[in-house]
Amino acid sequence: MTTKYTIAVLGAGAWGCAVAKLLSENGHRVCLWCYEEEVANSINTHHVNDLYLPKICLPKALTVTTDLNKAVADAAYVFEAIPVKFLRSMCLSIDKKNVLQKTWIVLSKGLEDDTLMLPSQIIQDVFCLANIAVVSGPNFAAEVCSQVFTGTVVASSDAATIKNVSALLKNDWFKIYASPDPIGIQITGAFKNIIALGMGIAHGGDIDGYNTRSLILSRGLEEMAILSAYWGGTKDSAYSLAGIGDLFLTCTGTLSKNLRAGIMVGQGQSIDAITEKFPTLPEGFNTVKALYALATKNNLDLPLCVSIYRCIYQQKSASLLLAAL
Repeated sequence: MTTKYTIAVLGAGAWGCAVAKLLSENGHRVCLWCYEEEVANSINTHHVNDLYLPKICLPKALTVTTDLNKAVADAAYVFEAIPVKFLRSMCLSIDKKNVLQKTWIVLSKGLEDDTLMLPSQIIQDVFCLANIAVVSGPNFAAEVCSQVFTGTVVASSDAATIKNVSALLKNDWFKIYASPDPIGIQITGAFKNIIALGMGIAHGGDIDGYNTRSLILSRGLEEMAILSAYWGGTKDSAYSLAGIGDLFLTCTGTLSKNLRAGIMVGQGQSIDAITEKFPTLPEGFNTVKALYALATKNNLDLPLCVSIYRCIYQQKSASLLLAAL
C-alpha cells in the first residue's frame, strides 16, 4: 500500500492548482497556499479558482490558506509553483525551522533577473537545502486537471528523491520519466517560454508559414541545447520530454500563455497592453531579459533569443527574427 503524505503546494496559479488537485486525487493530504485572499476565498467557497483556473472544480478535500508558515509546517514535501521573480521573497518569508527535513519540488520555470539563478538555486541559496527535485514537462494545467494522458520529468541528482517524488505524482494517466540532470531540465523549462514568445511574434507579424515555424522550433532547440551545456547541464536534456516535448507544446498549443502574448507583441501591442490581458505576465518576458543580459555579456551564440528580446523590449519588427535565422 502506498504511503500517503501531507504535502504543501505554494502558489495557486493554474499550475499550482493543477498539481494540488492531482496530489489530492492521488490520496494525499494537500494544503494549498494562496497569495491572493480572493483566490483563497474562491476556492474555499466554490472550490474553483476563478482568477487563474476558471471552470475547473477543485477537490473539496483540498485545504487552502493564506498563511505561508501554516502551509509548510506539517508537510513532508513542499511543491513550489511561484513566479520566479517572487520566489526569493516568498522563501525569505518562511521560518527556516519549518523547512527542516522536507523535500522541496520545483514547479517554477524561469531565471531570477538579477542573479541569473534557477529556481532550485534560489531555494538552496535561502535555505541551504540539498534535497530538491524538479518537475517539468509538456503539461498544460487545464489538461492535467481534466486527466488527459500526460507525461512529465522528475529530475534530481539523488535517485531516491526521484523515486519518492515520482511515487507522489504517478497514476494511470500521469506518467513519470526520470532525469539525473535538474540543471538542464530547469534550463529547458525556462528557455522554451522564450521560443514560444518568438513563435507568437512571428505569427502576430504574419511571417509564420509552416516552414518558418519548423525553422524557429529547430533553431530554438539548438539554442536550448547550447544553453543547457553552458549552465552545467547536459545537451541530452534538450532532447527530452522536458526539452523538445515542452518546446513543441508551448510553441504550438493554443493554451500557451507565452505563445498568445508573443502574438500580441508581433501585432505591435505594448507590454502594458499585454499585462492587462493576463493575471500575471507570462514567465518568458522575465526570462528573456535575463538571458539577453547573459548572452551579450558572455558572447553566447543565441541569435534567436537575442532577436526575441529586441522585438519585445526595443520594439523591433517581427522580421528581425528572420534576419537572426
